[in-house]
Amino acid sequence: MSVTAFTFPSTDRRHELEARLWTPDDKRPVGTIQIVHGMAEHIDRYQEFATYLTDHGWVVAGDNHLGHGHSVGHSPLGYFGKQQPIEHLINDEFTLTKQLRHDYPGVPHIILGHSMGAMMVQLFLTQYGSWVDGAVIIGSAVSHPLLAVVRPIVAVLNNFSPRRPNHTLDNMAFGGYAKRFPEDFPFQWLSENPANVHRYNNDPLSGFTFTNNGFSVLFRLATLSTKRRWHQGIPKTLPILFTSGKEDPVGGFGLGPRRHVKSLIRNGHQNVTLRLWPHMRHEILNERDHEQVYAVILKWIETQTMTNTHSVERK
Repeated sequence: MSVTAFTFPSTDRRHELEARLWTPDDKRPVGTIQIVHGMAEHIDRYQEFATYLTDHGWVVAGDNHLGHGHSVGHSPLGYFGKQQPIEHLINDEFTLTKQLRHDYPGVPHIILGHSMGAMMVQLFLTQYGSWVDGAVIIGSAVSHPLLAVVRPIVAVLNNFSPRRPNHTLDNMAFGGYAKRFPEDFPFQWLSENPANVHRYNNDPLSGFTFTNNGFSVLFRLATLSTKRRWHQGIPKTLPILFTSGKEDPVGGFGLGPRRHVKSLIRNGHQNVTLRLWPHMRHEILNERDHEQVYAVILKWIETQTMTNTHSVERK
C-alpha cells in the first residue's frame, strides 16, 4: 500500500484542499472509496481503515474540508467561509468524486461519510447520487428541536464575529453528551475505547472549538440532513448503508439512523440497510472491536458492487 499526499483547489476559489490517496500494491483496483471525515478531525485519522480497504484491493481517497487540517490556509480552524460554505463543502467532494472517476474508470465508486461528513454525504447524494455506486453513512444525527431556536442567534454571531471560537455554543451542543458516560475526560462520548479518545485529545488538529461561522454551518447541515424529506433527489435504486453505535449520542442512541432508514423505505428506496452496534459510541471505526466494523462495511460494499443494478446516467 502506498500513500500519496496531494492538493486540489476548493470551489471557494480561495483555499487549496489537502488530500490523501491510498492505493493497493501490485493490484488492479477493484474500486474506489471516498471518505468524508467529520467535525474537528482530519483525513489522516482514517489511515488504519484505509489500509484495511487497500489490502482488499480498493483505492481510498479523502480530503481535509474547509476549516480543517492544513486546508485552512490563513483561516482559523473551524471556519468555513462567508459565501455559500455548504455549497462549497458539497461541491469540493464532487470535485474529488469526478477526479477518482476519471483516474479509475470502469470500477465502482463508493462514498462514505462520518458524523458531520455523514450529513455532507446525505446532501451530496441529493445532487450527485448518480455519480456513486453506493453510500455508507456512519454516525448520522438525530433532529434536535432546539436548532430552530438557536440558528437565528448563531446567524447573528456569524455576521458580527464569524472567526471567533464559541465555547458557549460548543458546550451547549456537546456538553450534555458526557452525562451518559462514566469516564472523566473530554470527548469520552466519542468512543468506549479510551486509547482512541486520548489520541484525539492529544491531536492538535482534532477537538478544536468551532468558530461562530463553523457552528452556523454545522447547525445548517444538521437541519438539512434531518428534515422530513432530506432525501429528495437521491436515486431510489442507490444502495445506502446506515451504521452507528447504539450508544452514540449524536444519533440519539440509534433513533436518528432508524428514522432515516424508515423515511427512505417509506419513500420507495429499494436498497437501504441499517446496522447498529451494541456498546459502541460515536466513532465505530475506532472502537476496540473496529475490525468487526471494518469487515461488515467491506462485506456490504462488496456485495452491493457485485449485485448492484443501480445505474443512472451521469450528467
